[in-house]
Amino acid sequence: MRQSFNTPIWLKIDFRERSSGIPEIIENSLYPFEYKIIHLPVGDYLLENKILIERKTLTDFITSVKTGRIFDQAYRLVNTGKPCLLILEGRKEEITGSKMKREAMQGCLVHLHVFTGLPMIRSKDTEETVQLFYYIANQYKKSQIPQFKTYGIPSRSLKLHPSRKEKIIILQSFPGIGPQKAINLLEFFGSVEKVISAEVSELSKVRGIGEKLAEQIYTLTHSAF
Repeated sequence: MRQSFNTPIWLKIDFRERSSGIPEIIENSLYPFEYKIIHLPVGDYLLENKILIERKTLTDFITSVKTGRIFDQAYRLVNTGKPCLLILEGRKEEITGSKMKREAMQGCLVHLHVFTGLPMIRSKDTEETVQLFYYIANQYKKSQIPQFKTYGIPSRSLKLHPSRKEKIIILQSFPGIGPQKAINLLEFFGSVEKVISAEVSELSKVRGIGEKLAEQIYTLTHSAF
């Protein structure tokens, strides 16, 4: 039986999260959620019509790092101007077979924290994720902070299409890669995903990327997480 609270917590859930198990957990929880499943153009959940949340399992997070999708999603979240965060759900054992290097994951997390300002919270499972929803909404109701600091895409002098500019910024987070080398890598491979999966011999063919730098990039993107 649901516990009695003074005020409900309003939650909008993107329709793609319908199979996550979150709606069922909310239905059976003691928390006073009132939810609606809709299409959210950005994020997976919207708390109190104010706080945007992107939820990712660790497996999905690794895939999104390899494809570069996580960076696009992060910039879209922070550029809404709403307070937002990323919840990483799951246990480390679930990704023991991943070929993603720990250094690559750290580089990604640094980029998300420092350059986008997107905060991240770990959750062990869907039940704890729902619990986090409650904690976040409850603290928000109590604090009613009027303004949250958000970040946009870092300004660059490059006159590029926004989506291409984001990819170049992502590549610049690699050690030893400046704007021009990032452009060269993107022009040679065509996507961030192909850069990440490239071999040393392929990377070293790019203008401005010698064998030593190619080995550094390869080591960063292929270590075990």
